[in-house]
Amino acid sequence: MGMEKGAQAKFTAEGFASTVWDSSIVVAKYFERHAARYKGLRCLDLSAGCGLAGIVLGKLGAHVTATDLPGNLPLLSDNFNINGVAARVVQHWWGSDAASLSPPFDLIIACGEPPENFTDLHS
Repeated sequence: MGMEKGAQAKFTAEGFASTVWDSSIVVAKYFERHAARYKGLRCLDLSAGCGLAGIVLGKLGAHVTATDLPGNLPLLSDNFNINGVAARVVQHWWGSDAASLSPPFDLIIACGEPPENFTDLHS
């Protein structure tokens, strides 16, 4: 699958959005191996960072909503655009009301989250 180089960005004060996490690479490779499963699905990428997993899903035909902190959205949006993937890129905080994200989703991913955030998924 052809991937373009992502946008060049400074390290932000809101985390590690410019880091490609090993977990994102593993998940992206899994998606590629099972490509036919994702076409047409509505997918939510929580705390998407640089967007690798969501970009791969979009390239495979999924409808992606990617979220992150406000300061990280320009990099995330640029990376989707550079790779020719139309996605909804929006601000979202862990534990906040997810209604604005327009659920339901067929697939929800969170590739780089620390375990202390997991309890918020049950909220």
